[in-house]
Amino acid sequence: MKNGVGNGKAIVWSKYEKGKIEFQGEIRNSSQFNGISNENDDEEGELKIEGEFKNGKFTGKVEEKNKKGLWIKSEYRNGKIWTGTPIKKRDNSIDKTDKKLFKGEYYKGRRWKGKGKELYPNGEKEFEGTYVNGERFKGEEYYEDGLLKYKGDYSNGKYSYGTAYDPSGEEVYDITNGKGLPKDFDKYGFRYEGEYLNEKKNGKGKEYYKEILIYDGEFLEGRRNGNGKEYDWKSGNLIYEGGFFNGERKGKGKEYYDNGKLKFDGEYLDGKREGKGIQYNEENEIMEEGEYVDGKMWKGKILLKGKDNYIGEYALGYKHGKGKEYDDEDHLIFEGEYYFGKKLKGKLYNSDGKIRFEGEYLKGKKFKGKEYYNGKLVFDGEFNNGKKWTGKIIKYDSDDSDEDENEDKLYFEGFYLYGKKHGKGKEYTVGKLEYEGDYLYNQKHGKGKEYVDEDKLGFEGEFLYDLPWNGKKYEYEDNFLIGEFEYLSGEKNGNAKEYFIDGKIKFEGEYLNDNRWNGKEYNDKGELVHEYKNGK
Repeated sequence: MKNGVGNGKAIVWSKYEKGKIEFQGEIRNSSQFNGISNENDDEEGELKIEGEFKNGKFTGKVEEKNKKGLWIKSEYRNGKIWTGTPIKKRDNSIDKTDKKLFKGEYYKGRRWKGKGKELYPNGEKEFEGTYVNGERFKGEEYYEDGLLKYKGDYSNGKYSYGTAYDPSGEEVYDITNGKGLPKDFDKYGFRYEGEYLNEKKNGKGKEYYKEILIYDGEFLEGRRNGNGKEYDWKSGNLIYEGGFFNGERKGKGKEYYDNGKLKFDGEYLDGKREGKGIQYNEENEIMEEGEYVDGKMWKGKILLKGKDNYIGEYALGYKHGKGKEYDDEDHLIFEGEYYFGKKLKGKLYNSDGKIRFEGEYLKGKKFKGKEYYNGKLVFDGEFNNGKKWTGKIIKYDSDDSDEDENEDKLYFEGFYLYGKKHGKGKEYTVGKLEYEGDYLYNQKHGKGKEYVDEDKLGFEGEFLYDLPWNGKKYEYEDNFLIGEFEYLSGEKNGNAKEYFIDGKIKFEGEYLNDNRWNGKEYNDKGELVHEYKNGK
């Protein structure tokens, strides 16, 4: 004994029967801990306890006299009721496990039979009634706010025969042989009305959202299974009817527009279009027909403009075969053939209907064919990565010209190589010929003619990398010829003539390195004024 608390080995004698040992063993904190108990727990001898204490928990037999004077036997293990009826003075007839109240008999630690009561975590009564073999047998079930939810019989703890009520107290459904379900509301506004089995939606039923019907059909194991109709949760309009499996669309079914007209008729899997099907527009015209995979057209034909404004054939989920594309304003912009989503061969149009390109494509880009501008041919040849590469080109000033009157004017006609002017060609300025001759990779190179001032010949001969090199050069003033010169190595070298604007000779002789070298100079009266020799 220390500080008034007993610890250690002890013998406890009966206070009712002299000389009788009630407990012998070990005590801790003045309580029986390990040992043997043999006691009458009240002075009237109406409670007899025989057994052992292990680690402070009672294990053994109990006999208690009930109100009728009969002895009721029970057994405890590890401090908990095992079989029989709990003793009043030991646990006040209350099993507080999981906040459930129970009064009755136990068998192997389970509630077995008798009257019982179960509570919600908030302390409100959930069930009150009788138990058999550890399961609810008959009684009343309540909502958390205390209103009656169900009254009747149970089978294996599930609804069997009785009446169910909604949270307002209205009788809504009779439970017969386990079938039937009360209107079960949740905090989000969803509820169910229909047949029920083992506390799950089973058989025919209806689902609502805020009083709008969203499903009417068959259920199995709590999920949509079988045939049913699905409705829009806002408008209440029918949007689908057909098969369901585990809550998803499956098998044959139909989709509808809000106006009730058929939208799609075909097959489904896992809630998506899968298999054969036909899609309609709101005028009941077929838009597409074929096979679907994972909700998308896989193989078939699109017959009216739908996604991507396309009409044509599909394969493996791609545009494949013959087809047409339109812009958002319903203008045809391409017609031809596709290869797994890429243009293969066809015609490309502007929104005004004029052709832009006709030919072949490679990986969806122009490869070989003819290109047009305002309906006129501008290029005929091969393309590289969609750009003009090799071939004959006729080019016009583009629409972004600064002056409207320059639009649709010829700019270049000739040949392209590797995307550049190469070979014979003609170049124009505002539709007027500026050069005709040879090109080398975008530069004037080789024989050619250059024109100035309203189509007058400015140079004729050989060009070297865009420069007049060897040939004859002509100069003008106010559209009058004022000079004729031989060119050599990019300069005036050789015979030359210069004129006044009235055509009279001004100089006649030779040039060297762009300077007068040998010759005679005249005034406008034809009189000799100077003679050159070796530049002097």
